[in-house]
Amino acid sequence: VYFFFRLAKEKKVNTALDTSGNPFLMTPEYLEKFDLPVQCLQSEKSMRKAGYDFIRSVAAENMKYVEVRFAPLFSAHEGFSTEQVIEALLNGLEDGRKDFGTESNIIVCAMRHQSEEDNLAMFRAARNFLGEGVCCGDLAGDEAAWPMKNFVYLFEEAKQLGLPFVI
Repeated sequence: VYFFFRLAKEKKVNTALDTSGNPFLMTPEYLEKFDLPVQCLQSEKSMRKAGYDFIRSVAAENMKYVEVRFAPLFSAHEGFSTEQVIEALLNGLEDGRKDFGTESNIIVCAMRHQSEEDNLAMFRAARNFLGEGVCCGDLAGDEAAWPMKNFVYLFEEAKQLGLPFVI
C-alpha cells in the first residue's frame, strides 16, 4: 500500500479516498477504490516495483506463499500489452522471492464490465504463463450489474485453453 502512495505522489495522483461503506461488497463505489492503484500500474517499471514491494510486505508478515489476484487488463494499453503486464508483475514477484523468500503465483482476473473479447484475450495471454507464475483465472467486478450467467462462454473457453479457474 505504501508503494502506491509513494508512486502516486511521484506521479502527482490525487490520493484522497472515501473509505465509507461496506468494503466487502463488490459495488461500484467499492470498485472505485481500485482507481488509485491502477493509475500507478501503467508501466513495466511500476508493475515490477509493485510486485517486488508486495512480496516485501507479505514477507514482513512471515508469509511463505501468496496468490495475487490481479486484473491485467487495467494496466494493458497501447505500448504495454497484456503479456508485458503479466510478465512485469511476475518479474517483480520473482525479484521479491529472491530477496525475501516468499513464493507466489498470480490469479488473473477477468473483469465483469470488460468485453468478453478482451477478457478472453487476457485469458489466452495468461495461459502462456501457466505454471510459470500464473496458476488460474477468476472473475471480479460488480456482480449485480453483470451476473455470472453472462460469463458461461468465457469460462467454457478457459476450460478449452486448459486454464484452471476459480470463481
